[in-house]
Amino acid sequence: MNDDKETRIKTLIWEHANQDYIQQQQFMEKLRAENPSEFKKRYPWKVASEKKASKRAKTEPTDLVEAAGRVLESRSSKINYDVLNTMLGGGDDDNP
Repeated sequence: MNDDKETRIKTLIWEHANQDYIQQQQFMEKLRAENPSEFKKRYPWKVASEKKASKRAKTEPTDLVEAAGRVLESRSSKINYDVLNTMLGGGDDDNP
């Protein structure tokens, strides 16, 4: 689409027009690296919350039934998961 010369020109124009944004991003990166606690105070929305971190730390499902249940739980609140579990073969063996 664009040759190298056009790309360089457009890059220079964009950098000149957005100089304030670039400086702010560089400041934020420097602050995050040098003083994380100050960064967290100034930009709390840029730091991952503990709640999100705990969601990422969940264990892997052990079988197909558990995996299907997790996917459906996150998508619908109208499903009876006990019935779904018995249908997929993960139910109690006491009931014939």
